[in-house]
Amino acid sequence: MHPNQKRALDEAVRIVLVDPEVGALKKGDLKGLRVYKYKALGQQYLLGYHYDPAEPCIALVAIGPHENFYRNLKRS
Repeated sequence: MHPNQKRALDEAVRIVLVDPEVGALKKGDLKGLRVYKYKALGQQYLLGYHYDPAEPCIALVAIGPHENFYRNLKRS
């Protein structure tokens, strides 16, 4: 990962930590997953995570460009 991409990811993680419900809640096969969109080097990236309000914990699941992000998540 390039340093600029890492900085953008670090900022996205900080935003999610401050407000865990900022990500869009998914339905269907990805039920329970939240996805936060951010930009790095002019490209859109997605940060997939699980958040349960009953527990003070955020589990990062996937990070990657928008292209094939959801398809790859469904396969894993």
